[in-house]
Amino acid sequence: MRMPRRSLSDQAYRTLRSRILSRRLPPGTPLLEIPLAEELEMSRTPVREAIRRLAQDGLVDLWPSKGAFVRDIPLRRIREIFEIRLLVEPHVTALACGRLPRDRLERVATALRRVLQASEPTADEFHRAGDELHALILRAAGNEAMEQWISQFRTEIDRACYFAMRRPGIAQRLAAQHLAVAERLLAGDAGGAAAAMGEHIATVRDSVLGSEAAEGAPAAGEAPGAIA
Repeated sequence: MRMPRRSLSDQAYRTLRSRILSRRLPPGTPLLEIPLAEELEMSRTPVREAIRRLAQDGLVDLWPSKGAFVRDIPLRRIREIFEIRLLVEPHVTALACGRLPRDRLERVATALRRVLQASEPTADEFHRAGDELHALILRAAGNEAMEQWISQFRTEIDRACYFAMRRPGIAQRLAAQHLAVAERLLAGDAGGAAAAMGEHIATVRDSVLGSEAAEGAPAAGEAPGAIA
């Protein structure tokens, strides 16, 4: 049975998005439709549609007559986003305390414990468990304006988190901090949960900026002063 084009487009989108976030496709990489279509075993059309969606997400630049390239994110913008996150997200976490569905929060905490206990968890597993916690908190806070703002920068936040996880041991540390947030929320401790969230965001920020400083010269295909 032949897969519908929409499903193929979704598949191509998810595959390319994951590769960009994890830096398997670093900034500046050209996205060539024919090689990608051959690799993904599909026609060029769903690949082209996926690339357009990635451009709408802010992950890809489309240049007339030149093609599609993985976008850089200036470090200045990352710093600015984290400045706002440190002001907003601890407050959102405190607002969400007592409003989250307990069964779902417990499932998230269980997933985080499972990831922490796994022998060789992947960055995707760490990220997925943490992302679910952030999304749950954001919805429970009940502030649509905040939800829209954070969602607007979700892609850049995701890329920063993946970049942070390149440092040895940081993925485990971030997962432990996510678990601390979840446990404070389960205990009904709004202040403690907010403080734990602030510590978590500061850790991601310091890891991203520290990684950039430690690496020095940019990698091939990477612009100075930008991250994937």
